[in-house]
Amino acid sequence: MKWSQEPGGEQKTGNVAGPAPFACLGSALCAGLGTTFGAAAETQAPVDRSIVQSCYEHVLAGQDNGSCVGDAAEACEVTPPHSASTLDIAQCRTAEAEIWESLLNIIVEQKMREYDVSDSAATLPGWLPTRNAIVAEQDAWKAYRDARCNLIYVVNQGGSVKSIAKAECLLQMNAAHVFEFLDATWQFGGTEDMKGPPGLQIRSFPSQFGCE
Repeated sequence: MKWSQEPGGEQKTGNVAGPAPFACLGSALCAGLGTTFGAAAETQAPVDRSIVQSCYEHVLAGQDNGSCVGDAAEACEVTPPHSASTLDIAQCRTAEAEIWESLLNIIVEQKMREYDVSDSAATLPGWLPTRNAIVAEQDAWKAYRDARCNLIYVVNQGGSVKSIAKAECLLQMNAAHVFEFLDATWQFGGTEDMKGPPGLQIRSFPSQFGCE
């Protein structure tokens, strides 16, 4: 997904469905989870989006440190006709990664719309458009994510694990950035707010693949 620096000018590319109204970040992902997370994930593997929803809510509430990321993919991998083959694992992890990216896109759009309103009312001289900063952050992060996951793929290109390694990289980075982005756009309201929303710890690849 590409974002415009003009208010109201979001430009969507790829096969991710456009966001629905999303005004309750801390609760159940509203109705958007069921209808807005496009068909991209389901075309590859039957990932249960309610598992992702539960994970999001628990991490946001500080009840999980991110260990639940990947649970939906793991359930998918052993759901017939899948049988935990290399292809099944790669497809299921890619599918869950796409759900997290769809969620990120929903949150980014909501935040840009919120800041468009507050920025338009700003009167301080030299006020910088928040939308532009969000677009720059997203572009830089996606470039880094793609480069890092490609590196992981290339490093593992000699074995069948390469497709799993790249899919797992995308899954963990997409999920982590949902909370990184929320943290970066958190407006401090005093010392009690300095920590922002809970973060997420990315699981290491060695422990994931059993190759210490």
